[in-house]
Parts: sequence; C-alpha cells; structure tokens
Amino acid sequence: MAIVVATATAAAVGVAAGVGEAEAEFDYRKLSGIIIPGFASTQLRAWSVLDCPYSPFDFNPLDPVWLDSTKLFSALNCWLKCMLLDPYNQTDHPECKSRPDSGLSAITELDPGYITGPLSSIWKEWVKWCVEFGIEANAIIAVPYDWRLPPSMLEERDLYFHKLKFVILNSSSHRDSNSLTQFSFLILFGV
Repeated sequence: MAIVVATATAAAVGVAAGVGEAEAEFDYRKLSGIIIPGFASTQLRAWSVLDCPYSPFDFNPLDPVWLDSTKLFSALNCWLKCMLLDPYNQTDHPECKSRPDSGLSAITELDPGYITGPLSSIWKEWVKWCVEFGIEANAIIAVPYDWRLPPSMLEERDLYFHKLKFVILNSSSHRDSNSLTQFSFLILFGV
C-alpha cells in the first residue's frame, strides 16, 4: 500500500499551448518520482565483520542482513546481533553494525531469490510499471532509511531528513526549471 503525493501541471497532461482538456493525454515520460519505503521495507546490510561460530555463514561488510533468510535460519544469534538495536539508546550491537542499502535495489525485493524473491517483493511491480510507461531510470529515486530507528535518531545518526530534502530539491531542479508548466512530480510513501 502506498500514499501518493502528486503535483502535475498543464504541460504534463498536454493542456498547454492550445490543447483543450478534452484532448489532453498524460505524458508519463515527464514524471519524476521519489519513493520513501514503509516500515521494514528497506534492505539492511552489514557494515562490520562478525564471525559466527558453529555456522558456515559469517557477516561481512555489505552482506544482506534484512532480509537474508539463509542467515536468519542458520546463524540466528549472529543475525540478531546485526538486527537488534540497544533498547535504551538505539545504538548498534558492539559486534555488528547494520545500515540501510541504497538505490532502487534496496526497496524492490527484500530477499532476492527464486523462492523468496516473489514473497519479499515490495516496490518491484511499481518500478516495472514505470518502465512500461517510459519513465526514465534516473527519474525514479529511492530514499531508503533504517526503519529500526525513531525519526530523531534517523536525523542524528544518518542525517536522513537533510538528505531527503536535498533529494527532493535536487530532483525538482533537474527538470526544466524555466517553465513551471513542464514539471510533474510524485512522492510515494510506503505504509
């Protein structure tokens, strides 16, 4: 489920320069989008080295943590060290640190694979829809975050809201800023 905030203008729907509203057709190619995933909808990756005794699976930097079903079931104690935050100050476990992945791949499937991929698909179908309608790859921006943190810690540790503001301002400025009639924009919030 997604909440959509959209602004579309006359040129985006073809109503500019003498084209009547009855003849207007939406031009999806002019659409930009920013996706802010919902709770537990971002892949988390290890950002430290954790040796897991009695298991063939260790955690190394950039290894998937959320959601890696193989490590979840075979190295549960290590997986919990990488997943859980301290309940009092929301800091990482001393032995393992996890951070959100970046880009569209961080939110399309949480656990890519033949069996687990379709079960953990989040935004994959929406991105596929965008491609089918001709929206350019650089016009869709994912802004994943560490969903384990409260908003105040997101800003304190990761500067998330500063980065989000920059992404919104930067993506809108890459459109034709000479004319407000050339701008269409979507912000999608996962729920």
